[in-house]
Amino acid sequence: MDEKTLTALRGSIAKWEGIERGDTPDAGWHICPLCRTFNTSGESCSRCPVRERTGRRYCGGTPYNSWVKLEDQGEEDVAANGYAITPLAKKVAGDMAAFLRGLLPQEEQKS
Repeated sequence: MDEKTLTALRGSIAKWEGIERGDTPDAGWHICPLCRTFNTSGESCSRCPVRERTGRRYCGGTPYNSWVKLEDQGEEDVAANGYAITPLAKKVAGDMAAFLRGLLPQEEQKS
């Protein structure tokens, strides 16, 4: 994994860890380092480590799908401003962070 990709992946992990803690909102691709690196100029996530793992664009096939469902349901799990406000939303955010940590090179993965 090259340094640019590794930096973006670490940043995206930090984003989802912050969402899990409840102190960072999800503002979609606008604050996602992986998206800002690999989903630009119509590239549709080419070379993104998430797409390379799942074979799908836009984090398809990851816990992000569950996050989007929580947002779309209009329930109280995710506040209108993107903050995880229930244990369920925080768990889903944690699942996404764990998925992303699994993409790190073996020597850098946390247990």
